[in-house]
Amino acid sequence: RDPSFAQHLQNYLSYNVFRYLENLRPGYNFGGWVDSGGSHMGLYRYAEQLWLTLFAKAPEITLFAYNQLLRQPELGKTASETFLLTDQFLGELGKPKGIASYKPYHATGEDFLQNYLGMTGLPMDMIPFFPSDKKVVLLTEQAKSDPAIADKIREQLMRGGDVVVTTGLLKAIPDQIASIAQVRCSDLKALIDDFGWNGKSARQLLIPQVHYLTNDSWEIVSAGNPLTNGVTGYPILLRCPFANGNMYVLTIPDNFADLYAFPDNALNMIRLFMSRDLDIRIEGPSKVGLFVYDNGTFIVESFLDEPVSVRVVLSGEQKIVTELTENKAYSVESNKFSITLEPHTFKVFKK
Repeated sequence: RDPSFAQHLQNYLSYNVFRYLENLRPGYNFGGWVDSGGSHMGLYRYAEQLWLTLFAKAPEITLFAYNQLLRQPELGKTASETFLLTDQFLGELGKPKGIASYKPYHATGEDFLQNYLGMTGLPMDMIPFFPSDKKVVLLTEQAKSDPAIADKIREQLMRGGDVVVTTGLLKAIPDQIASIAQVRCSDLKALIDDFGWNGKSARQLLIPQVHYLTNDSWEIVSAGNPLTNGVTGYPILLRCPFANGNMYVLTIPDNFADLYAFPDNALNMIRLFMSRDLDIRIEGPSKVGLFVYDNGTFIVESFLDEPVSVRVVLSGEQKIVTELTENKAYSVESNKFSITLEPHTFKVFKK
């Protein structure tokens, strides 16, 4: 879809919505459907909706609707080419996995934020329960719907796990969060563009001001206006140690899309701390997606309108990875390798 239209749907939704519905009742989501919305931007948008649905492991796809296919015959040709391309590797992909994001049933708050985070290269896995076997759990404002959420956060931290809470949740349940760390999201705002050694954004971004007790919590990523040679700054990623784990506060701009304007190094730091459950992460700009599977396969896709180079970071002692559509080997040095993606394309890898 065209994100500038009334629904403001982000590209990543085509993947994320299927995964979330599948997680609600595994095995009972029998497919996805794709219409021609957004195809006026270019047929790549139609193809993208199709392959993102397949990346999510949808067992079948419905092309909606027949009258659209008759009116725009190029849609059928694009669908055929997309299916031929994805048939080359879909059988190689395992079960999708990502950063666990707990969304209680019927919960609202910071709606669709996970789609914006997915567009910054953070693989999302939205689930309707608080997991007990994850190193990191992401909690947006949606988690306020669980009356026992503070107890679940403490239990996660006590067993040595981490929790990432957004400023939306921090503001929604301040008293419950205060039982874990003396941190609060105020009504004050700040305009920022300088992320210090993590770089600068191309424009000013409006964020909520997070207040905390010095030495009780520590800023991992900071920003100001200016921060470098300035007199104050504000946390973008804040670490709050508790028991055997850490609660991190992730500052969400008032406009979710401003996450895309975060400098590369700031995003890289956020990806590093949020990806403990994954053996793969990327380094580079926003609007590059990462899709990870449980059998060592993964996909890197560019949503950008220009070529982009990114680094893929692997854990372990991997020396070679293979790109499946080209049958090309990439050498891994110091757990990293670099790739270049043309606009609106993807590469599929197997370790």
